[in-house]
Amino acid sequence: MLMVIFGAGASYDSSADFTPTEEDGHWTPTRDRFAQLRSCRPPLANQLFELRSSFATAAEKIPKCQLILDELRNRPSDMSVEQQLEKLREQALNYPEGQRQLVSVQFYLQWIIGECQSEWNRNINSHTTYRVLLGQIDHQLRGEPACLVTFNYDTLLEEAFLSLGRLFRSLDDYISESDYKIIKPHGSVNWARELAAPKQVDDYRRSDQLQFANDLIAQADTLQAGDYYRLIPDTARPQSGQWVVSYMQIPDRPGFQAVLPAVAIPLEKKQVYVCPTSHMEALKECMSKTDKLLVIGWKGAEENFLQLLSTGLKRGIPKMVVSSGRDSAEKVKLTLQRFGIDGGNWLLGESGFTNEVRSGSIEAFIGR
Repeated sequence: MLMVIFGAGASYDSSADFTPTEEDGHWTPTRDRFAQLRSCRPPLANQLFELRSSFATAAEKIPKCQLILDELRNRPSDMSVEQQLEKLREQALNYPEGQRQLVSVQFYLQWIIGECQSEWNRNINSHTTYRVLLGQIDHQLRGEPACLVTFNYDTLLEEAFLSLGRLFRSLDDYISESDYKIIKPHGSVNWARELAAPKQVDDYRRSDQLQFANDLIAQADTLQAGDYYRLIPDTARPQSGQWVVSYMQIPDRPGFQAVLPAVAIPLEKKQVYVCPTSHMEALKECMSKTDKLLVIGWKGAEENFLQLLSTGLKRGIPKMVVSSGRDSAEKVKLTLQRFGIDGGNWLLGESGFTNEVRSGSIEAFIGR
């Protein structure tokens, strides 16, 4: 079985026509075109709180974000976003206002990633490197199973499956087929999490998803996310503008129920997964069958997941790491080795996701 792990670098470099550093190609667009692409390119972790227009709008409309925005944007040069958020999480353990701020970050992330993805698809006509790669995987495996693990909140990977005629109408669809399993340990912008104590939304308050999201944020220190996850239907998801879902209809429940975004806050020490237990069980089963590992745009910063890999993977399997340069690829390799994921042959793809797909090196690795 092939296992592919995608990180933020994969979505950042997910245009099949324009790499992040490409200034020309088989045709020459204007510089305004590149500026437009840069404004909506899926962000890396350290870019999540940039002063992009859509990001600033989301922060403005979710007021609790404003209380910590300066700390996140103007953090010390040697501190990552994950480290700054970890600091805020530790402070929030005995600080109710801090808990509200962290939930505001979840709604902010849901908004900016959902809106960014919509704008990205419009600008690149949905021609993503994920689709090209999936075509290569499907061609090489011919029905043999693959497990695709993505730490990204966006749904670019799921959209790629439209090219194979596959739809995701429920969370079971992510793991129910024998050929492809899709695992999202950090959640997804199109997933919602029910509250441990269900909260029905009164009709008079059900006028504005954003307004109700801010109501939930104001009560965040008294709310607890439950273990039930739901796929947000397309009808409940805004196509543009205020990309926030704070309530939805849930089968076998009256009216509308309050929900929280099922997205994990990017922390330095990620402690829990934000996905259904059944998905993680499917992942563990896939790990035991994996005979080839491909890592694309992932830093390997999730220690709990690395420990899971180190105990679940067979030793000595072929591995390929794809990153934006040799140093970053080597760093990921060393991280994996430090956790005991070693043995077998290593192949390093040093020119980024799109260029490695274009060159055929990834397909050649899959087909060996």
